Amino acid sequence: MSKIRRSVLFSVADRYGTVGLSLIGTLVLARLLSPKDFGIYSVAVSVVTLVGVVRDFGVGNFLLQTRDMSDVVIRTAFTLSLPLSAICAGLLVAASGWIASFYAEPAFSGLVPLLAAGFLLVPFGMPSTSLLQREMEFGKLAAANLSYAAVSLIASVVLAVLGFGYMSFAWASLLASLARIAASLAWQPCFWAFRPAMARWREIAVFGGYASATAITNVIHDSLPQLIIGRMLGMGAVGILGRAGTVCQLPDRLFTSALQPVLLPSLAEQARSTGDLKSGYLTAITYMTALQWPVLLCLTILANPAVRLLLGDQWMETVPLVRIMALATITLFPAFLTYPVLIAAGAIRDSLI
Repeated sequence: MSKIRRSVLFSVADRYGTVGLSLIGTLVLARLLSPKDFGIYSVAVSVVTLVGVVRDFGVGNFLLQTRDMSDVVIRTAFTLSLPLSAICAGLLVAASGWIASFYAEPAFSGLVPLLAAGFLLVPFGMPSTSLLQREMEFGKLAAANLSYAAVSLIASVVLAVLGFGYMSFAWASLLASLARIAASLAWQPCFWAFRPAMARWREIAVFGGYASATAITNVIHDSLPQLIIGRMLGMGAVGILGRAGTVCQLPDRLFTSALQPVLLPSLAEQARSTGDLKSGYLTAITYMTALQWPVLLCLTILANPAVRLLLGDQWMETVPLVRIMALATITLFPAFLTYPVLIAAGAIRDSLI
């Protein structure tokens, strides 16, 4: 079996296992927490994600596509990532009171700093994760990601039962991040990467600038509706919109998300060896339309029973939203390939355009 096919199989197992655990969490938490709890968390995550794309700085993707993957380059990536993560976390903590005032919701004063704390953990998992991805070790990555999903599920359900409400998500995310980093370092020990270095920092900074601008554009597109609705219609409305999105994203999580982790490493390797990305791109588009379109059409028709089964009777307001969003998602079939193909081709500037 080829390395790419083996990687895809591990990635599919990883994604389906993660989706299965997430689906169990959705079924349980939708019956333990209120729409307002989901809405508060969704708005907080949207705000944190906006800052998070700056924290990410595209460092992980740089390590995947660069031809020179020396130890000192990895150390430089960590050296740039850690202070940037700390600055972004500090800005979120400082702004948490203003966010709470803007939305007239005191919950954000404690929720946003807790989510921001996760920023400080990410750089410590980045070197080992990037090395595993570049080496196509998706079996080990699957173990790390399933550790994250299992800890997140158990922690969020236990905390919700104990009455932590919307804070259940944040604490579960922090604990799950620690579990994933520990698993990644166990599979790919690279503690040497935490020693400071500054080799090729200009090249990483240029790549990171374009990658961050691209990510900010995408995150604004994804987050702005929730931020506006939260301000104008309240947290309950955000919760309804978010749960509708969760239902509509199930086909994407079953199909495209299973392939997404493999796409960039495999395309980057192909670009380095042959430079031909056309055949793989067209084949992936063919498979995607054949798999995704029928499922989304069925979801549009069967939105009522799907919502009742997945979320329960208290979420029936999401049904018309599910129908509209499922039909709209059909038009996004090529989107999952655009970014990895451009990055593999060395066209980071074109990805922003």
